[in-house]
Amino acid sequence: MKRLAYTLVVISLVMGLIGMIGCGEPVTSPPEGGEAGQRQSQSQAKVEIREVIGSYFEAYNSGNYDECLGYYSSMVKQQKGGDSIKSSLAFSHELTGKIDLEIQQVTVNGSSAKVKVLISCDTGTETDVMALIKENNSWKLSEF
Repeated sequence: MKRLAYTLVVISLVMGLIGMIGCGEPVTSPPEGGEAGQRQSQSQAKVEIREVIGSYFEAYNSGNYDECLGYYSSMVKQQKGGDSIKSSLAFSHELTGKIDLEIQQVTVNGSSAKVKVLISCDTGTETDVMALIKENNSWKLSEF
């Protein structure tokens, strides 16, 4: 039971680190094509976001923190520093082991998005929200 509590605290701390820095939204043009175009654009964005989140956690689980770093926005990398992010990820991975992820909900609002995820490891499960922004036509994690 102590191990479960410890692991959940570690996961909370790691996800808290991910949530410490928020980035502003870049200025973008609204999608063309009216309401139907916006629905299609949001649907496509949700697919892209799911792919980004899935790929990020694949890289994390394989210990490829350089690849993980590529999924963060330039603002996060500038503010936290790439080496700091990678060492935090390595520390977290050492404590949690493999993380299984279930994406429960994706909400897109223009060039930003929130993703509700269920994160599980050997000793526990936790729900969290991840934030992303659209940067240079790619979805990036906007918090660390």
